[in-house]
Amino acid sequence: GQERGKRAGTENVAGIVGMGAALEIAVSHMEEHNKKVTALRDRLIDGLLAAIPMSKLNGSRDNRLPGNCNISFVGVEGESLLLMLDYNGIMASSGSACASASLDPSHVLMSLGMKHEEAHGSVRLSLSEENTEEDVDYIIETLPQIVAQLRSMSPLWETIQKEQNRIIRDELAKVLIIQGSAGSGKTSIALHRVAFLLYRFKEILNSRNILILSPNKVFGSYISN
Repeated sequence: GQERGKRAGTENVAGIVGMGAALEIAVSHMEEHNKKVTALRDRLIDGLLAAIPMSKLNGSRDNRLPGNCNISFVGVEGESLLLMLDYNGIMASSGSACASASLDPSHVLMSLGMKHEEAHGSVRLSLSEENTEEDVDYIIETLPQIVAQLRSMSPLWETIQKEQNRIIRDELAKVLIIQGSAGSGKTSIALHRVAFLLYRFKEILNSRNILILSPNKVFGSYISN
């Protein structure tokens, strides 16, 4: 400071002018950039949720920043996921930018009511106007392989699969009961429940011949074991 520490130093005039010029440039292209980044974000979210079973978008689908993609993957540890992403040239974070040096799960996700293990298996991918569709497609191609590899080494994932298998068997059994005791209206509602389960747990069902045909003919075959 100046005057024996009683007054702040001389203002950085050059820095102030430069900041003003940078803001003018950013604002003049903001709408164009936001539109591009939002499209990339939606492409990334849709691609990852479709390719990775037991994945979940954290937060609102619509009320989020254009470049923000935060997804949790059941049965995966955040640190291992980040290391393998980095090895493949993909920069990501498991928490907020201001806590990037911490191994703790995101306090924001925890405050949203997520369990510790769920928040710990979450990653944040940030996009900007400098990213391209090729960048997004590379992530969509690479991240599912990483998640599958980590899950194959996780005893927790095996336990989760068994539990989901049990849930599906129970739901399908309920449909059989409803089909035998109710009309087409309730059967239709039950089929919607099963259709949702089949979609979410498609990896578990890949090796089984499960087929929804019509309200009157529900299965090709029933799940065994």
